[in-house]
Order: sequence, then C-alpha cells, then structure tokens
Amino acid sequence: MVIPGDSAAEFVALNGIANSLSIYKTLITATILSSWFPQARQQPLLQPLFIVTDPFLNLFRGLGLNIGGLDLSILPAFFLLGALTNAVPALSADLSLLDPSVLL
Repeated sequence: MVIPGDSAAEFVALNGIANSLSIYKTLITATILSSWFPQARQQPLLQPLFIVTDPFLNLFRGLGLNIGGLDLSILPAFFLLGALTNAVPALSADLSLLDPSVLL
C-alpha cells in the first residue's frame, strides 16, 4: 500500500483511514445480523452499535430498495464503503511520476 518515498505520517494516516473503514463495515455487518432478531433494538448493550451505524444506513433506506420484504439498501452502502476502501491507497499516489501526455 505504501509507495517508496512516502512519509511515515502519510502511511499511518492512510492505514488509519483504511482500518477505520474496515471496522465500520464490520459494525454495519453486525447491525444487519442483529436485524434478524427483533428484540435486539431494545437491548441496551447494542444501542451504541445502532447509534453509530443507523445515520449512514438511513441515507440508503430512502432509495426504496425493499423487494419482497427484504431491505436491500445495504448493497449500495457496502458498495460505497468498498469503493472508499479501495480509493484510499490512491491518495498516496505521486502524480508527478505520470507521463503528462497520459493526463490529456
């Protein structure tokens, strides 16, 4: 993930972002698994999980992706998180190494 010549601070920051996105995907997975148990929403132990993940998931719930009683709004949420996770290494790319004719 690190290009030779990158600074240690950049390495730490980009790895921190990538790890944070990975942890968030895990939290969303836990939220989805807990949705199989209706009583989970009332458990005080799980309330922090819902507080952290519901605002992001609510962005996609309004898309109307309910098919046959299944809420498929999680698919664009996972797609976006996956795209962000894959885009993080590109933040450290050195564009000066590119041939200028390629950019045209």
